[in-house]
Amino acid sequence: MSERVKPSTGWLKFFKERSPNYESHVSSGFVLGLINKIVKLSPITLIEWGYGTGFISIAMANRGYRVQGYDIEPRLIEYAIEARRQCFVSGIGSVEFTASHSDLKPADVVFSQGLLEHFTDIEIIGLIKEQLNYANKYVVFSVPSAEYKTQDMGDERLMDVAQWEYILESAFGDNLIELYSYARKMHIIGVISKAREPKLKCPKPECGSEHISTTTCETDDYIFHCFDCGYKWGYEE
Repeated sequence: MSERVKPSTGWLKFFKERSPNYESHVSSGFVLGLINKIVKLSPITLIEWGYGTGFISIAMANRGYRVQGYDIEPRLIEYAIEARRQCFVSGIGSVEFTASHSDLKPADVVFSQGLLEHFTDIEIIGLIKEQLNYANKYVVFSVPSAEYKTQDMGDERLMDVAQWEYILESAFGDNLIELYSYARKMHIIGVISKAREPKLKCPKPECGSEHISTTTCETDDYIFHCFDCGYKWGYEE
């Protein structure tokens, strides 16, 4: 969650009142669907953005991943640490929780579950862009769909795949690589790839080589040099 977004005092109360169970939560269809998607992306390190109970972070650590859990609500840390004490069993993986961006290190995949539906279109795009700053490869999110019907916190935006596509496509284009409903169509998963700089190519139509060097010599009168055809371009004025 962005540090520009104020923490909600409602989440800790919500979890304490419901007393969610670790085993039943991480074995539910919508959580398993998210976990399976993350596993297929072959990460080693993970960040859960908005960890809440900490259950999914702990489940991933129990599968051997190195996980960082980030949540803007600092009062959730004690709750998640207690859950880790009771539920973390892996000797291979690890999980740490924080309420500060400065503690985070980039990870292969940044994921969230039940987070983005609480925000406006602009805030959703901003949050994903922020997550991409910490993702080496992908951002993955899971949200309840329009079929879910229940607003557990009262402010959820329960939208279908087309509505999520409308919000995300203009901001992320081809980097939005997956968007689909699952878990009896009551949830939606989205996968956004880390944007890469386009490869530099020789501008000569008959060449198009990607074997390009960039000059570092101040006396050269060109910037780029194609190894294959010898063309030089990008002259300084």
